[in-house]
Amino acid sequence: MRKEQKIFFEIMSEFKKLNMSVILPGISHGDHMLLQTIRRLEENRKDSVKVSQVVRFLGLPPPAVSRGLRILDQKGYIRRTVDESDRRNTFVTLTEGGRSILREADLAVENFSEAVFDNIGDETMERLNEYFRRFLEASKEELAKRKQDKNNREGEGV
Repeated sequence: MRKEQKIFFEIMSEFKKLNMSVILPGISHGDHMLLQTIRRLEENRKDSVKVSQVVRFLGLPPPAVSRGLRILDQKGYIRRTVDESDRRNTFVTLTEGGRSILREADLAVENFSEAVFDNIGDETMERLNEYFRRFLEASKEELAKRKQDKNNREGEGV
């Protein structure tokens, strides 16, 4: 791996280690992610949100999601209900308390982001966004090539 690649991945790894919970109002980063996911799924659907949809959206193991939902339920931020017609399905909805804490958390994240972006400056952010856009497009193109190569190899029986 080239030096600049290694540095890039080390920086990205450091971002994952940031403790964003310190800016959130009494909830963890995981709680915030779960609440945001439920809200997003509620907005995109006219019916109730199934726990299985939350699991699929987050791509996390079901026991981890269930544990997080149980905590949010205990705190009064969500309500879980079992589908009477199919008891294998559990639905989750945000409570007013959940919506309230989510608004507070969103505001805290927005204020934090604005402070960081103000510190960096608009010109630097524009360049950084352009670089990330180019990096994203190059990554998509490379993944598409590799997927096609893989499909070709599998089609040839290799």
